[in-house]
Amino acid sequence: MKKIYFYITLLSVALFSACNDDDFNEGIAPPQTYPQEEPKVFGSFDVDLTPIFSSPIVMSEEILEQEDLTWEMVTINKYPELEEGVSIVSYVLRLSKSNEGEDFIELPLIVNENNTLAIVVEDLNDAVIDLYDDATSEARMVYATIYPSIMDNGTTLIYPEPVVLGEITITPFALFFDLEPVYLTGNLINNLPEWENSVSGIGNGLQVLFADKSVVSAAVYTYTGNFNANAEFKLPVKAGGWDPSWGMSNGELVLANGTGNISGPAEAGYYTMTINLKTQQVSFNKFDEASAKNYATIGLVGDGSPEESWDDDTPMVMVADHIWVLANAEMKAGEFKFRANNSWDDNWGAEGSADMPFGIGVYNASDNLQITTSGTYYIAFNDLTGHYIVIPRADLP
Repeated sequence: MKKIYFYITLLSVALFSACNDDDFNEGIAPPQTYPQEEPKVFGSFDVDLTPIFSSPIVMSEEILEQEDLTWEMVTINKYPELEEGVSIVSYVLRLSKSNEGEDFIELPLIVNENNTLAIVVEDLNDAVIDLYDDATSEARMVYATIYPSIMDNGTTLIYPEPVVLGEITITPFALFFDLEPVYLTGNLINNLPEWENSVSGIGNGLQVLFADKSVVSAAVYTYTGNFNANAEFKLPVKAGGWDPSWGMSNGELVLANGTGNISGPAEAGYYTMTINLKTQQVSFNKFDEASAKNYATIGLVGDGSPEESWDDDTPMVMVADHIWVLANAEMKAGEFKFRANNSWDDNWGAEGSADMPFGIGVYNASDNLQITTSGTYYIAFNDLTGHYIVIPRADLP
């Protein structure tokens, strides 16, 4: 009884004191304190790279043609011990050029039942191309790190200890390059024969799209020119045949038989058309033609040209504004350049090795373009952008 009475007396004193405080403290809640939470301690993963990723990887067309192909990347030997209410929900692979990781690309990993994490092979190939902004098939070093995500009492968080895999060497495969060219026909390009689709029309009414290896994706084609308003076009993959063609179906760009026409810009003028066959998108951006030069002639010059001379040019034919073509050029094994007006004031070559059969000529370059095998070539050149095509005529389907 004394112990209980003592508590009641203390409570009475507290209440009496509170009632006699100044009005200044009226309505202010007394300070509250909470016990400090103990910091959570997370453990580490124990993983091993699978044999595929333990050695340099070389992608190929045969590998990428296997739809939805996945490769197991790591085996999880031991999971960290997690506190109650915490669970692992997903894993993301981060690829960067170095362990500093300023520029990176993230890909989801697939969790298998055998304690392995797998990745979609095509996504990995594309990520390496995108990371280096280069569609060439060269060995690339990527720095790989896995970031698990956890669910902590209803809140999703990035696991505080990423799984560092280190350096992996991957040679990507540029799927759309080194394959058959893509043609363009319709009434899009000003002053060209309309809807020409025959072998004899290659380079005139049936244009071959330029391709740009400097862009991120290996499936990007391009064409800069003077376009008609509200025009339509299609992209056959074989001269003289309409099926299959890249065209529109249900509002999407697809490669199929019987596709519909693709629409050009609403206003006439100079545009750069970009066609991404991988993402199935077509876009048009205005091009400032006023900033470009107009040339009386564009020709080939060099010991690899039909004239086999560094003094005498082989003239090309301007089939449309700023578009020059030699549909059947007898080239020799050797070097050459494009040049304007039979003068060295304006010429296009290379800096180092040149891309073939698609590339971009370097203006007033120190190095030359090169033909490795004599033969008949289809050659096209766009003096607005420097894009060129140098391809054996036998390789045009």
